[in-house]
Amino acid sequence: MTQLERTFPGRPLRIVAGFSRDKDLGGCLELITAAKNVRALHLVQASHPRAAPAQEILNLVMERNDPGDVEAVAAEGSVTTGVHAALQATGESQPSGGEIVVVCGSVFIMSEAREALGFDEPKDSDVISEVAGRHLRNSQESFLEEPRK
Repeated sequence: MTQLERTFPGRPLRIVAGFSRDKDLGGCLELITAAKNVRALHLVQASHPRAAPAQEILNLVMERNDPGDVEAVAAEGSVTTGVHAALQATGESQPSGGEIVVVCGSVFIMSEAREALGFDEPKDSDVISEVAGRHLRNSQESFLEEPRK
């Protein structure tokens, strides 16, 4: 957060954040909400079994953290919904483009965030997809225990 404040001094930040359930959610949120230029927080949940639900993260913000200057906090649900909501709100609040959208948190939200932002990235080959579990949104899911035949 310090680096963002140095890089974009005085520019308001709109944060899209999602975390894994097993992380120090309170500590992460404290760092984010303590930053002086954070104006809004869009909480999201990755499409991954280890992801913390957005509503659970929102409850922690409301219970444990002083939102400081954060004007808006919302549990958006999916990463795509959160990214789109942040971009739309940024355009509405400051048509001149003064507000910066930052996506942060678990590595599990980044692929979906990049997709929501329109990045067209290479996909794995059919062989790799088959091994990883083509039908699953996240390849990590294929390593969960499956019933033996």
